[in-house]
Amino acid sequence: GIMHLGANRGTEAEVYNCFGKKVIWFEAMPDMFQYLKEHLHFYPIQKGYCAMLGDKDNVERPFYVSNYDGGLSSMFNFGFDHGIFFII
Repeated sequence: GIMHLGANRGTEAEVYNCFGKKVIWFEAMPDMFQYLKEHLHFYPIQKGYCAMLGDKDNVERPFYVSNYDGGLSSMFNFGFDHGIFFII
């Protein structure tokens, strides 16, 4: 099976389905999760969860969302300070 973190809209679901893969999807943004949930309706062996995964439970963290339709989000600030950067 596959664990897909940062699911977004689940555009890869069809590819995973072609390979017969069971998938657990995680998407932290509730609005984006609704798109994912509707999309996964067609793939019964794939399940989505609206959750942000981190190294500690019940800890409040900042959550950053890009202005690119909200399709990019992270618990880390966008940029080079955490070794993470995005090119759009």
